[in-house]
Amino acid sequence: MTEEQRLLYFLLRTYDKSSRPVIKASTPVVIRLGITLTQILDVDEKNQILTTNIWLDQEWMDEKLVWDNITEFAHIQKMRIPCDLVWLPDIVLYNSVDSHNKGYMKSLAFLDSNGNVFWPPIVKFRSSCKMDITYFPFDDQVCSLKLGSWAYDGYQVDVTNRSLDVDTTRYVDNGEWTLIGTKAVRRVVRYPCCPEPFPDVTFYIHIRRIYLTVIMAMSGMSVVFSVLVLNIHHKGVLSKYPPRILKCVTRVFARVLCMKVQLDDTANPASVRRNTYTPVNYTCKSHDNESLLYNDMQRHTPIHVDLQDSDAIDDVMNQNMPQNVSGKSNFDMEILNYFTQVMASHEQSLVEKQIIHEWREIARVMDKAFFWLFLLVTISSTIVILVISPMTKEINLDEVNHSY
Repeated sequence: MTEEQRLLYFLLRTYDKSSRPVIKASTPVVIRLGITLTQILDVDEKNQILTTNIWLDQEWMDEKLVWDNITEFAHIQKMRIPCDLVWLPDIVLYNSVDSHNKGYMKSLAFLDSNGNVFWPPIVKFRSSCKMDITYFPFDDQVCSLKLGSWAYDGYQVDVTNRSLDVDTTRYVDNGEWTLIGTKAVRRVVRYPCCPEPFPDVTFYIHIRRIYLTVIMAMSGMSVVFSVLVLNIHHKGVLSKYPPRILKCVTRVFARVLCMKVQLDDTANPASVRRNTYTPVNYTCKSHDNESLLYNDMQRHTPIHVDLQDSDAIDDVMNQNMPQNVSGKSNFDMEILNYFTQVMASHEQSLVEKQIIHEWREIARVMDKAFFWLFLLVTISSTIVILVISPMTKEINLDEVNHSY
């Protein structure tokens, strides 16, 4: 039999793991709790669940596992002992969303000759966490892990924290969340069921979302381009001709993009006038001659009115010319004025349509140019992220920090 076997037999021959490891029943067992956060596995905003990988550090004094005569056992001062052979505290996660029948990892416990026991099982916690996504995707989340004894009150098992924060020396960075800070707080709660105090230790974990800057920038750029194109598309209703410099730039981009545009450089913004036609002095020499009146109206029509469309003029004359033109001269004047206003309105409508058409042509070219620009940026960033960056990245194994 080895010295360790002899020592283990000496310690456990009368040991009862079902009772608290104290000599006096009035003495509480002080449990010093601490956690080592190794990884944040998942943050479920929909179900408000935080999944973490934890080393649950528990330390206490077992007065029944003490040996003073170290010389009798080959000067053994420390030993590892199976955890299912000794008393273990019933520490549970109060805000767990999983069943508590899984238990902890059956790891070895560290035992000192003075009775100090240290047991750090590895456990995966799934805890409830109230999520606040008001400022998504720039949101911060503060989640808590509330640990304490389930059956023992504070007079039997006193739970306290080993440190003021969470140990993050073994922490593996998360690709979506950044760990901002941690804190450990001890509280003593009295429940309505029992008059005794129940201490617990709550560990707070503050995390912040890592928003994807490239994706957000590209999405924002797409929205800005869309709004700009729509604004240009509907700018023609203001009845302002596009600047000549803008037309020249549009033609250049149209040639590059192999597009055909119809822009009129002869259009003069000064020619856009509303209601510029005024009555003219007209005297009908023969009240019974309809053709004379028709020819005279053609002669008094402004030269910049397009009269090539004779069918349109005939329609206007047929619809609005009274059958009997042998009335008074003022009646002839009213007919001429009405015809003049109709032609002025017709020309104004053509001018406005031309303005709207030119702005829409510019918007069409801009939309095509922005599309190719966005596509080029998307392809370039994809190549840089997926191809160039991994190929140029070098890792020096001598400088790697081996956390484990």
